[in-house]
Amino acid sequence: MPTTYLSKSEVEADEANDPLLHSVRLLHQTGALDPQQALKIYQDTCEQVNGIAAEVTHRPHLQSASEVAASLIPPKRICTPANGPSAAAREQAFGNDLRAMADPQPMSRLINWALTDLMLQHSEVVMMGEDIGRKGGVYGVT
Repeated sequence: MPTTYLSKSEVEADEANDPLLHSVRLLHQTGALDPQQALKIYQDTCEQVNGIAAEVTHRPHLQSASEVAASLIPPKRICTPANGPSAAAREQAFGNDLRAMADPQPMSRLINWALTDLMLQHSEVVMMGEDIGRKGGVYGVT
């Protein structure tokens, strides 16, 4: 209970800055959503989440590591881009990495390759952020 270590005014100030309540205030001020409508959306969402939670608690539990892995790892599939960049554009962008694409790779490398393919296909794609860099940012991806 926050009132055991915070004053009532501090608790009220924190609650006034609650992102959900603040969003409802802004929506109301702009005339986009009445507070009662927002409350109904909130209550309906809670009801839906509680219903799903009740449903999933009755599902059978996974019994082995292979069952857990099967629930997390999608089956292997062959991806052949139908409308992707041309083979020549990919060869120029990827160089020797094209041969490595048939083998398992670290996730960071796969993400980088996917971003490269998207940028080859869609010239309007722009990336921004603090971890974007010439050498791939701090994670070597971008």
